Amino acid sequence: VMLLSYSVISIAFIIGRAIAPEFDVMPCSYTILQIMLLVMIRRIALYDIDLMTSIAIQQSETIGIASFDNEHRYLGCNSLAEQFFPEFKNLYVDSRLDSSTEFFSTLNQLMDVADSHKGIAETSLNVQKKSFKISVSNLYVSRFFSKRHKPAGHQIKIEDNTREQLNIRLLNNYNETLTKEVTEKTEKLEN
Repeated sequence: VMLLSYSVISIAFIIGRAIAPEFDVMPCSYTILQIMLLVMIRRIALYDIDLMTSIAIQQSETIGIASFDNEHRYLGCNSLAEQFFPEFKNLYVDSRLDSSTEFFSTLNQLMDVADSHKGIAETSLNVQKKSFKISVSNLYVSRFFSKRHKPAGHQIKIEDNTREQLNIRLLNNYNETLTKEVTEKTEKLEN
């Protein structure tokens, strides 16, 4: 990239002096070079799958995300996590997660389970007629910042699955009703 930029600027300088010595083409060449660099940066960013996935999750507006380091210190969360669990609003960055609420106690337990089960733990939590699926996975620092690719903390994924739980209950009720009807009709046929 640097070699390309120096080449473009040098060629522009030489051609500019050869064609029109009274006209300075350097500002124009810098502008063209900046446009080229912006296009290249944009293209390179498309290849960063981790970044694209992170942006997609943030924009999905269906998944709450919170992050904690290995000592269970709060790193941050998105607005949807705060909406699902307002307790996050009372946490300060780098403050250790205590077990003052049922939710925080559950998070602490899940992070401990994740540490002992290959970095993955999952549970469901019912709060005020809502059902949430809470998943914990290891949080890794980019290889750019750390040569050791070991977990730097935990990422908490919170999904509102109230509708799914309602559908499951409805299907279970429907299955029970069908089973009862089949049993009753079978008994009638046998008599």
